[in-house]
Amino acid sequence: MMNSYIMNMQRGGNMRYRDISIRKKILLSNFLMVLIPIIFVCFILFSLLLGFSFVTHSPAALIRNVLLNTSNYGPTLLIKTMNDELAGSEHITDEAKRILAQLEKSGLHIFVEEAHDQKAEVLYHSSGVNRKSMQKEFESIAETKQYELPYIIWNANGMAYQAELKNAADKTLRITFSGKDLTFPQDSYESWEHTKLMIKITIVATGVFMVLFIVALGAVLTRKLAQHILIPLYDLNQATSEIRSGNLKQEISVEKEDEIGELCSNFEAMRKQLIESEKLRSQYDLNRKELIAGISHDLSTPLTSMQGYVNGLLDGIADTPEKQQHYLHIIQEKTNAMNALVESLFLLSKLDLGQVPFHDECVNLADFLQDWYQECASRYEHASIKLTVKCPQPVQVLMDRTHFIRVLDNLCQNSIKYRSENPVHIDVTLECDKKECILTFQDNGIGIDPSQAPRLFDSFYRSDPARSSKVKGNGLGLSITKQIITQMKGEISASGELNKGLCITIRLPLLQGGTTL
Repeated sequence: MMNSYIMNMQRGGNMRYRDISIRKKILLSNFLMVLIPIIFVCFILFSLLLGFSFVTHSPAALIRNVLLNTSNYGPTLLIKTMNDELAGSEHITDEAKRILAQLEKSGLHIFVEEAHDQKAEVLYHSSGVNRKSMQKEFESIAETKQYELPYIIWNANGMAYQAELKNAADKTLRITFSGKDLTFPQDSYESWEHTKLMIKITIVATGVFMVLFIVALGAVLTRKLAQHILIPLYDLNQATSEIRSGNLKQEISVEKEDEIGELCSNFEAMRKQLIESEKLRSQYDLNRKELIAGISHDLSTPLTSMQGYVNGLLDGIADTPEKQQHYLHIIQEKTNAMNALVESLFLLSKLDLGQVPFHDECVNLADFLQDWYQECASRYEHASIKLTVKCPQPVQVLMDRTHFIRVLDNLCQNSIKYRSENPVHIDVTLECDKKECILTFQDNGIGIDPSQAPRLFDSFYRSDPARSSKVKGNGLGLSITKQIITQMKGEISASGELNKGLCITIRLPLLQGGTTL
């Protein structure tokens, strides 16, 4: 997760949707599923309100035309202006009377009275009406005798309004309007009923549309989110099935940087690691088979020879003391060879397991090689060894003296075994740079096929696949040499050509720059 975040930051923050984490994708989808419908509903409501405000036959406009048939008063003055006039004084003012007269012209009957606990005092009434007739007409329009004040109704029967308020003298005034023959367009009621029906239809249609819209939006967002999650998981599942069946060639393309992308990337790295492990296992199996074949050959050959000589002794073939001594000498030689093979195998196995102790110490490699050269010059009668040191200053390395002497002896013995002429010439050269020293062994032996050079350090490897060479040896010396150099944190390699000699190169790390401790 952190690596993906850093990579996105390095690209300047240009994060694509597919690179967003799954958690953020889910949160974003849920947020949009809530936010978009809310915005849409607000837009619809605003549009409806804006549209209704311009409808000429709106409830406010219809009541305005009924109650106040003049353009000098807006809808807010339908009742408020008259009520303010009545409430602001102790009696009916001239302005209130003017408004009442204008309402009467619209066909309304008006009855204003001061309500007392015992008796109501009439303050204003239209001509030809009284409290009883006014209440009867009011109830016939309202079609009910039970209602709460303030009450207003307008239907096909007419218009009725009744309310109570306090005037300046803190007296309660009851105001009643009613009228059946009002001066408004005959189709106003039908228009109002049609408007109410359209409002209901609009509300229902908007609700249905919103449900469908939310479902569709959820489906789109879910499908979009599923594409970014399920498709990579499907590819990952296919790759898993292929790997389970043993096919490691099924690649997984990684194009995202979220959790799924990181999972696919790790899985692809695991697949490649499995391929490398499979190759390594195959190589180990091959090495194991060659090791068993080598051990079998190198043990069966001397055992067969020893068996023949023992039978010769038992059968009396060696009938003279000289022949018997010769047979016993050969048996001893074969026994020593087998013992050397077993010891080498034991050492190699312990080196592989890291069970061989190394007593490392700081050694001046140039001086060490000079001492070794003087000591071994007399031991190798078939070799002409030349030592060249090209390092002007002491070369300090960390090594185990005993094991490194084994390395040098193994290399010299290998050059002697595979010589093409006598004496074999071995040029030992020591060079160094700032970080490492380079020790090379170059001989003039039979050389090696360049394609076989990397296998030179395998156990029981011989350049002759049939192992028919007359050269004595078990093929473990260079393998042990490589293990020792590896334990010293160094590297060893081989190069050469057939009939042009073999070159062994050893690289060892220097201590603190390679000059001083």
